[in-house]
Amino acid sequence: MFGIHLPGRVENVRLPYRKALYPVFEAIVNSIHAIEAAGRREGHIDIEVVREANQGVLIEDVSVAPVASFAVTDDGVGFTDENYESFQTSDSRFKRAYGAKGVGRLLWLKAFSRTKVDSVFESDGKRFRRTFDFLLTPDGVENHTVGQANGARPQTTVHLQTFLPKYGEACPKKLGTIAAKVLDHCLIHLTQDGCPRIVVRDDREQFVLNDLYAERLARGSSRTTFTVKEKEFSILHLRIHSPEEPKHRLHFCAQKREVVEENLGTLVPDLQRKLTDEAGASFFLSSYVSGAVLDEAVNAERTEFTLPDAADLADDVSLGDI
Repeated sequence: MFGIHLPGRVENVRLPYRKALYPVFEAIVNSIHAIEAAGRREGHIDIEVVREANQGVLIEDVSVAPVASFAVTDDGVGFTDENYESFQTSDSRFKRAYGAKGVGRLLWLKAFSRTKVDSVFESDGKRFRRTFDFLLTPDGVENHTVGQANGARPQTTVHLQTFLPKYGEACPKKLGTIAAKVLDHCLIHLTQDGCPRIVVRDDREQFVLNDLYAERLARGSSRTTFTVKEKEFSILHLRIHSPEEPKHRLHFCAQKREVVEENLGTLVPDLQRKLTDEAGASFFLSSYVSGAVLDEAVNAERTEFTLPDAADLADDVSLGDI
């Protein structure tokens, strides 16, 4: 049971409509952490995109039908008693080592009508199955059950059910666009050894993010460091050869996740058109900036930074400085 008034707490959470996919990102990153906690080197994350049912309205291309829900499944450590207790604690610091702020799951209720969790986990050499609903009620967790699950393999599914209208309208419809946005948000994880296999799919097609990274990005990547007011940052440059990419982009990241994006063409005049690589192929540049300053300054929802304006104290670092 949450020791807070959950509806009031969620009401105070900030999530712009344009960030409609951020609750899904939170579920995916939770899955990455769960696989790391399980010590699994070949983990798998499946992201199913569930579209709205055709209620008598003819849609010629169902691949662009509105998205209703997401189901994120992983083979990580699962909702053990310790993880379940942490889940019920607002602003929990249980996963602080992973950069978690303990409020990500509140975004689920900000954008979706309900969340259903189904988790098989191991404890003392036995396997158990825990299920519950996460709802915008004073208790939050409803219909909780737990019992033995002999023969079932460890697996957790977080089903984010039924977008609330404004967020549903803002969610991209094309699966390729959704996959690209997940790739952007989780890209730093994909650059590391041992990253789980991450698949984004609907009932017609699928994208394997690890393959997209290897095919489109890894070949022309480079990394360097720089210093701003004695604060160190790193930047990862990637060449995007996808025709769907319309511009050069700068991504500010915190705790291995994208938070804010800017158009590089507005910052560097020469980056208002495509570039050409050594083989004559055109590409767009996508650069990802990370640093302790950004990790410390990201807000609880990971949607923006609490950095000062450039006109503030000389020792302060602003996004403009970076």
